[in-house]
Amino acid sequence: MLCSHLTAVLAFSSVAAGHLITPINLQPHAIGLARRDTPPPTAIFFSQDFSSPTNQESILQTISNNVLSAAAAIAQGKAAPLVSAAQDAVGLVKKATTPTSISNWDFAGKKIRGVNLGGWLVLEVRWTFCETLGLNHVRIPIGFWAFDVSGGEPYVQGQYAYLLQAIGWCLTHGVKVIVDVHGAPGSQNGFDNSGRRGQILWHTSQTNVNRTLAVIQTLSAELSKPQYVGVVTAIQLLNEPAGFHSPDIVSVYKKFAYDGYGIVRTIALSLHDAFQPLQSWKDFMPPSNFQAVSLDTHVYLVFSQENLKLSEEERIQQICGMKGYLEESNGNLWTIVGEWSPAPTDCAAKVNGQGAGSRYDGTYPGSSAIGSCEGMSGSGVDFSQEYKTFLRKFWEVQTTVFEASTCGYIMWAWKTESAADWSWQAGVQGGWIPQDPTERLYGDQCNTTATTTS
Repeated sequence: MLCSHLTAVLAFSSVAAGHLITPINLQPHAIGLARRDTPPPTAIFFSQDFSSPTNQESILQTISNNVLSAAAAIAQGKAAPLVSAAQDAVGLVKKATTPTSISNWDFAGKKIRGVNLGGWLVLEVRWTFCETLGLNHVRIPIGFWAFDVSGGEPYVQGQYAYLLQAIGWCLTHGVKVIVDVHGAPGSQNGFDNSGRRGQILWHTSQTNVNRTLAVIQTLSAELSKPQYVGVVTAIQLLNEPAGFHSPDIVSVYKKFAYDGYGIVRTIALSLHDAFQPLQSWKDFMPPSNFQAVSLDTHVYLVFSQENLKLSEEERIQQICGMKGYLEESNGNLWTIVGEWSPAPTDCAAKVNGQGAGSRYDGTYPGSSAIGSCEGMSGSGVDFSQEYKTFLRKFWEVQTTVFEASTCGYIMWAWKTESAADWSWQAGVQGGWIPQDPTERLYGDQCNTTATTTS
């Protein structure tokens, strides 16, 4: 989902100082996968400027509701509802269940346990810390502007050298890397994590697409060199293209995926689900012709009023309800939950964008207060023991469900500037994330009616 840059500037996905990246509740689902000429009547597309808070709320809630409907249907043994039975389905099929010359990670046999990098300064000591905590992956976002500002974009460059340095540190410490192209020219989603908030124009210009493919070419050529063998697990072609925006962007993204596949052939390929139903991704790249392709999906339950009103137990059970939905997808292709968080609110500073406020406390435009943000985010020093207990339970149920149902998970984020509820490092230090990610205190929460605090 949206890679929420809770820090002001990322070394790897960095934009000009002060630019922020916003995570949103974008669970993948069925709002707009359709043929370009005749969208089915059940498809909903949002062509408005995403910078409008009112439009954001409508889009995000619709996506969330669609995911819950699909998960509920699968849990009842029914087929997940798609936008249309005649839709132009997008999908991937995995070819092999063991590592190949292209994939140096055993997606079927080993679980991914990782974190997204969220700090704008990356110190080598972090890798040692990561290594000792049982984490085997980091997902490193980088924007197109690290390679190309030929379109006059006003961004700071220099991130690419730090990316390569970080990959070297990962190699030293035995940590795998997924490199994620997080922003594309023209913006692929209108979120500020793409480099520009507002209009979605990436798909409207072949020049934008070609510039993005040139970034993929540079990354693939460099990361295919012998010194990177065994450390870079995959290249993610593009983070969160806005499939909910229009059928046109889905069509462009599909062609882009084919072109990207043709470029990235010595490293596994990762495709974000474009906020389309996971079950729609099973007929696009048949195993007889394609291999080492994985699907990335993002799970957040904090970016709509409806989700924020969930009780602790309801929140846990929503994750439990996704098991079948995720398992079915993973049966079709390697599926990874590439972003998620134990945070139960959107109280983190700037998580909704510069000066946007929080839906939870009613400071976000058009929202109604649900509760106070006091003691819900920030440094964590004022977190109550009751709140820490819930954070632990919610962390446990997500990691348990994601490991059981998919190839693994990558939490957002390793470290944040001022949002302990979003930070793996702060969670370990504060006691709501265990030193050993396989440790469980609360057993199978999906088969219990116990309350979520103790």
